[in-house]
Amino acid sequence: PMADAKETTVEADAADGLATSGAGNSIGLLRDGSITSPRFSPAPAPSTTNEKDIMSQRPDMAALFASATTGTGTAERSKLTKTLNSLAWRTRHSLAERYPLTINIPSQPSPVTFHVKQVQGGEIDGTYGTGATVWPSSIVMIKYLELQTSKYPNFFKGKSIIDLGAGTCISSLACALLGARLVVATDGNDHCVELAASIVDAACSELEDIVGRTASGGDGDGGRAEGVEARQDGGDVITLSRTSAGTGARFIGRGEVRVRKYSWGKDDLSILQETEQNPYDIILCSDCVLPKLYPIAPLVEAIAALSGPDTLTYVAYEHRYYSEFNPKTRFRELCERNGLVVNVIPHSGHHPSYCVDDIELWTVRRAA
Repeated sequence: PMADAKETTVEADAADGLATSGAGNSIGLLRDGSITSPRFSPAPAPSTTNEKDIMSQRPDMAALFASATTGTGTAERSKLTKTLNSLAWRTRHSLAERYPLTINIPSQPSPVTFHVKQVQGGEIDGTYGTGATVWPSSIVMIKYLELQTSKYPNFFKGKSIIDLGAGTCISSLACALLGARLVVATDGNDHCVELAASIVDAACSELEDIVGRTASGGDGDGGRAEGVEARQDGGDVITLSRTSAGTGARFIGRGEVRVRKYSWGKDDLSILQETEQNPYDIILCSDCVLPKLYPIAPLVEAIAALSGPDTLTYVAYEHRYYSEFNPKTRFRELCERNGLVVNVIPHSGHHPSYCVDDIELWTVRRAA
């Protein structure tokens, strides 16, 4: 657990706060900060059917699994099965050019899948850095938020969201589908901003095709003009994407998705002006607490600048060793200096299929 941080269940707290407020890669970072290839990456759903394939490549784990099947090894087998499932969803699409994400949306009768483009090797060639691939922590956060909408269907209704270090925009697109009013996907890398814009355009086209089949049962327009189509059971099917003919604004579900360049701690005023009801209701930050590559202080300063009394920030953090200091402890210290309070979401609150020991979820709020 985070040093001196109280582990507490924050799901109800998060819901109350919202109600009142109106990357896979062929190259990666090990915990010691060294580069490895390939790096583990997520896929849309875990499956125990991959155990055989994984163990054929890892005889050490196969031996461990075999020893856990006998005698008093039931607990060990359960833990190992969880580990194998984690490896499965982290690795299945790590090198895919188009990374698929399947998500359950409260307004839709069946799950929806969309894809985001990945570009491998951005850390090495100096172009995209770490932002052009999907990171496991992003999926853990998305699946946690998806779980919240299954419990509280209006979890995102009417909310404005800013995604810091959005990279492939996978979290931004997911939150728009889950019901957000506005999502501003930001990155400080010009190449990533350009990539993100193209990913949002591609997602709009892909989701238009999906809603044409889902809402109308054929190849019709699925009620795109108004964004809503009547369902046979009397409910509504929200058009999954559309582009405003007048302004060119891109909509996913009922929410607008914008892509902007934003360097942490700079141009705070202009990025706040993206939302009419600033500051933002929700801030997303996935796998950005990575001091070997990015200084932590500007990130915390950005969170503080963009937060209001009711703003809730979600941070997804993957454990990595850093020799100079403990990144978790430093993040919390910097938050305290900026009037922010950090809480750890216990693993028991994570999505059960996307809960792994080396990835934590935190919430950050302004101190009372």
